[in-house]
Amino acid sequence: GINAEYGKQWYQRRVREEQRRERGKILECGETPPVANLETVKEECCDALDSCCKHNSGQELCYLCHQRQRKNIPISFKEQRERSEHAQDRILQQFQQLRDQESFEKEKRQMATERHMSQEVAQFNLTTAENLKKGRNGPAEFHHSYVFNCRVPSPQRFLSRDEYCQALGDQVQSRGARNRKLKSLTQKLERLEQSNLATELADTKRRHLKTKQINTQRYQTALHYQVNNPPFRLPKAEPDSNGPIFGKLDQTPEKIRDIRDRAREVLDHQLKTIQERKDRTKSLKDAKRRYEREVLQRTKRELREDVLKKLNVQSQVRKELEESWETQKVDKSDRDMSDITHQMT
Repeated sequence: GINAEYGKQWYQRRVREEQRRERGKILECGETPPVANLETVKEECCDALDSCCKHNSGQELCYLCHQRQRKNIPISFKEQRERSEHAQDRILQQFQQLRDQESFEKEKRQMATERHMSQEVAQFNLTTAENLKKGRNGPAEFHHSYVFNCRVPSPQRFLSRDEYCQALGDQVQSRGARNRKLKSLTQKLERLEQSNLATELADTKRRHLKTKQINTQRYQTALHYQVNNPPFRLPKAEPDSNGPIFGKLDQTPEKIRDIRDRAREVLDHQLKTIQERKDRTKSLKDAKRRYEREVLQRTKRELREDVLKKLNVQSQVRKELEESWETQKVDKSDRDMSDITHQMT
C-alpha cells in the first residue's frame, strides 16, 4: 500500500514536471500552436456549432452563431495534446518498469533467503548424519524417541498400559452399573404409574355406572308418577257473550286522530331532514367548485407569469449576446486595422 501510494505521487510529480517543461519550451522558442487544415477545422467547428446552437429559428444556424463562425479563427491543439500524451505514456512506462524492477528484486531476495535456509537445513542434516555414523552422539543406550540425552529413563510401557486398561475397565463397570440402576428405577416408576392409571380408570368407570343407574331409577319413578296422576284438563270453551269483549276502545276517533298527527309529524321531520341533507350536499359541491375554480385561476396566472418571465430572460440574453458580439466585432475590426497599419509601416 505504501509503495503504491509513493508510486502514484511520483507519477503525478513527473507528469507536472513534463507539462511545465513543455510549457517552458513553447515560451522560450516563441512558437505558437500549429494551425491545422482550415477547411477541416471549419467543418469541425460547423459540426460543433450545429450541435451546440440553442437559438434555432427554423434554420441550421441562427444569426449570432453564423457571425461567430465567420469571425472565429480556428486553432488546433492536436500536436500539443499528442506531445503531452506521449510524455504521460513515457512516464507511465518508466513507473511500470520501476515497479517491475522492485517486484523482481523482492522476489530475488526471497529466493535467496529460501536458498540460504535450505543450505542451513542441509548442512545440519549432513552434520547430524555424520555424527550418528561416527558414534559421537552419546552412549549406546540412547533412545531415538527422546530428544534429551541426560533425561531419566522412562518406566516401561506395559505398566502404564495396565493402569490405563484398569482405569478404563473401572469406568465401563461404573457406567454399566449406573445405567442398570437408572433402567431399573425407570421401569419401577413406569409400573407404578400404570397401576395408578388402571386404578383411576376403574374408579371412573364405577362412578359412571352408578350415576347412570341412579338416573335410570329417577326417570322410571317420574314416568310412573305421570301415569298414575294425569294432569288437570281445562273444560271445553263455550261462548258466553254476544259481541267482542277485548279491543273495543283501541280504534276510537281520538286515538285515530292522534295516530294521524304523529304520522304527519314523522313525515314532516323526514322531509325536513331530506331537504337539509340536499342543501348541505349542494353547499359542499358549490364550495368544492369554487375552490377548484380558484386553483385553476391561480395556476393559469402562475403559468402566464412563468412564460412572461422566461420570455423576458430570453430577450435579455439575446440582447446581451448581440451587444457582446457587436463589441467583439468592433474590437476585432480595430485590431485588424491596427495590424494592417503596423504591416504597412
